[in-house]
Amino acid sequence: PTFADLYFVEDDWTKGNPDLKPEKSLSYDIGIGYELEDFLFLRETYFRNDIRDMIQWSPIDITDPISKWMPSNLGRVATYGLESEIRIKAFNNLSGYINYTLLTAIDVDLNKDLIYRPKNKVNLGIEYKIFSQILKIDSEYYDIRLSGSEKIMPAFITTNLSLISNITDYLQLHFSIFNLENTQYELREDFPMPGRAFNGGFTLKF
Repeated sequence: PTFADLYFVEDDWTKGNPDLKPEKSLSYDIGIGYELEDFLFLRETYFRNDIRDMIQWSPIDITDPISKWMPSNLGRVATYGLESEIRIKAFNNLSGYINYTLLTAIDVDLNKDLIYRPKNKVNLGIEYKIFSQILKIDSEYYDIRLSGSEKIMPAFITTNLSLISNITDYLQLHFSIFNLENTQYELREDFPMPGRAFNGGFTLKF
């Protein structure tokens, strides 16, 4: 457990738990991949994690909408699934990728899903290069999942756009738009994530 897990100062919303035990886990994965020069790359991986005394923050009383949150040890937890990835370089200046994760995450003792674990997650992206400019666009799909109060949280999609300009061998400018569609979503219940955001800067090499 972290220091915050153990000794988080109690307030109206949260409190630490000094009685936490450390997690113990056994993890393994097995995969296969195929690569055709620099044109195509395929990968498929099976993974599994068996965990005892997993630490998880959750409401002390899930029936109370304003219940305090506190970390506690779960009994036996298992997470397992598949990860698939495809990368393609269509031309010298155009490439793309897609990866997909299928996840099962359960509390073995209670035989129920763990909170905040999406069963399906997809990422895809495209990169286009022209002269010294690089344009990137990537999207993420996040599936429904169980919240701390055991409500079903909706799925969502976010998209990011980036432009990188290599002015010289020493100077690079970059500009990004995060959450391009201004999607309203939450990774944790009642904690909204930022909407559309802009970022710009430069890198100077000596």
